[in-house]
Amino acid sequence: MIFRETNHWLLLLLAGILFTACSGTDEQSGDEADYDSTLVLPRTDLMRLSEFKTPTGKVFVVRETPMFDTSLVNVIVKAAGFSRDTLTIDFGEMDPIIAVHLDDLDKDGYGELYVITRSTGSGQEGTIVGLCSNQDQQVSVISFEGATPYTMKEGEPYEGYLGHDSFSFDQGILTNTFQLSQPGEKIATAGNHRTVRYELIRNESSARLRPVRQK
Repeated sequence: MIFRETNHWLLLLLAGILFTACSGTDEQSGDEADYDSTLVLPRTDLMRLSEFKTPTGKVFVVRETPMFDTSLVNVIVKAAGFSRDTLTIDFGEMDPIIAVHLDDLDKDGYGELYVITRSTGSGQEGTIVGLCSNQDQQVSVISFEGATPYTMKEGEPYEGYLGHDSFSFDQGILTNTFQLSQPGEKIATAGNHRTVRYELIRNESSARLRPVRQK
């Protein structure tokens, strides 16, 4: 009799455990059902393509895809017609693109692609990503040297930098004009700004845009 009653209570206990486990699984499934996967996906319906042809007939195709519920965009560039097949460079998520420009800053006759972005915050900091042709055999990524702790030191190009970058290409010269603070201050003064010029520095394995402070 005692054995039968013990078995009876054991069966009830096991049934309770199974019920609790199943209930927990249902709740987890519900949470997963409520998860919106579009929160981490690009808005392909808003994707934009832009095509640019170099002086030697090579083609850069820039694909800009906004991300869901954010100001960031995903930037992918395809370089076609080069000797080493079609190359795809994924720059990842970046601030919104404000301009794309094809130029030849180093005057080598091949041309470079420059993608200019700017943040949507109050500082409106800008940056540039670029690609240059290596004699039409392949492409190299151009690194950009903007406002950094080094370039913002006293006497350096970005000393006093307060954002609001405005990039300009004019007759093969790239410049950036930005707001400037007075010495010892951290706020912009009306009409106070500086323009820096950029040089494209290249070697066999890399390329970079280096700022030069105007005299």
